Order: sequence, then C-alpha cells, then structure tokens
Amino acid sequence: MELRIRDALRSEYDVLETWAAKVYAGEAEYHRLCLTASKPQRREAAEAAYNLFHDVQVAGVAMTYEIGYACGNSGGFMWSASRYIKNYARMNDAYKDLVYAAAELYHAWDANRWLDDPAANTDAWANHVTMNQATGQMVHLEDYEIHRVGIRP
Repeated sequence: MELRIRDALRSEYDVLETWAAKVYAGEAEYHRLCLTASKPQRREAAEAAYNLFHDVQVAGVAMTYEIGYACGNSGGFMWSASRYIKNYARMNDAYKDLVYAAAELYHAWDANRWLDDPAANTDAWANHVTMNQATGQMVHLEDYEIHRVGIRP
C-alpha cells in the first residue's frame, strides 16, 4: 500500500505543479491588465480568474480522493499511519495556498472590472490581493513555495 500511496503522491504532485503554473500565470495577467482601461479585457480576466479559482478547488478535492483510493478507501482519507502522511499534509496546505491566491485574484478582478478607470480608484480593488511589501509577491504564493518543499516523495 505504501508504494501505491507514494506513486499517487508523485502523480498528484505533478498535477499540483500544473495548477500552480496556472495560478502564477493568472497573477502575471492580473499585473499586466489591472490598470488597463479596457473593460472587456478586465471582464474577461475576471471570468478567467473565477474559473481558475473554481478549478483549483476541484483539483484539491480530487487529489484527496486519489490519495484515498491509493489507501484503499473511497472517502478521500489518507492512512494516518503512512510514512507519507506529512507529504500529504503539505500537499493539502499547498492546494489551500493556491486556492487562497486564486480567490484573491478573483475578488480583485471582480471589484476592478466595473470601474471606468481602475488606475484612479486602486483602493477599490487592489487591497483584495495580499502582497508581501518586502518582496512584492503574493503572500499566498510565497506560502505555496514553502509548503511545496518536501511534498514529492
């Protein structure tokens, strides 16, 4: 069973990394378009951010079920005596970080997309994204980078 769990974690880690790349791309798109005057572009970005938020949540739930199947149950529960329980916990934390980052991007876009001039009203939308002032990075993506270390067995 431990080999199945290890293999499932490795496979799911690759899926996690794919979703992380999409969230990072969403962040880049946010920084590229958030001050543009084009409402259609910003509305399209808001819709994409919502879809990303939803899809990352679904991927996190799917991961719990895949690991559960590897453990021999259909309820999405990790075998607590497994040597890989810490890997699994870190993967859950990493998915939470991605969900929080995607949620912040969506909420910022949701406030931004209705404005005629977002540059004139940054307080209305920019505070939805929690940034580390020292690094200029999204806090939840920094947390993701911390949690992803040691996930893949």
